[in-house]
Amino acid sequence: MKKSLRYLPILMLGMVACQEEKATTSTPENTNTVAVAPAIQGEDQPQAEVKPTATLPASTESNTVFQDFTAITKLEGNPVTTFQKQLEQKAAKVIVLTKENMPEVLSLSKSYQQVYIITGNHTVAKILDLKNSLPSGAWACKMPQSEGYIKKGAMKHTTDYLNNIIGVPDQQKRTVYFIN
Repeated sequence: MKKSLRYLPILMLGMVACQEEKATTSTPENTNTVAVAPAIQGEDQPQAEVKPTATLPASTESNTVFQDFTAITKLEGNPVTTFQKQLEQKAAKVIVLTKENMPEVLSLSKSYQQVYIITGNHTVAKILDLKNSLPSGAWACKMPQSEGYIKKGAMKHTTDYLNNIIGVPDQQKRTVYFIN
């Protein structure tokens, strides 16, 4: 049942608040066409076919990760690198994380709706609560409560303080993505 509910937001987008009946069908070009019927019964007007200017991707699963972080496990290929490509397109700001700039990154995080940190090609973390934090000796600052997925074969979910998800400062590349 959970799989069928993930398409509910997409179906809801197809509804319009005005009092028109709409029927959606797919065409071979992977676009949606909408037939608009008059709201008043008995009118005998021809139905107009409207084609949107943008095409819908064949799979919209990847776009739902921003609304439902657990959807990352359903991404194709390496979910971490697939999600990272989406973050690169959507991020308002991107910073390479170091021990020295971690306090600045956490301060800047207060100004954004979502903050994700990618470690290598195996870990993605999302900051949950900046106020619920715990001192970290390795990072030399307080680390916020976060959740993340670590690729160990399958994607393993964890909720912990950020330092326990992204590890200690070392030579691995850690990138922070700030999303409005």
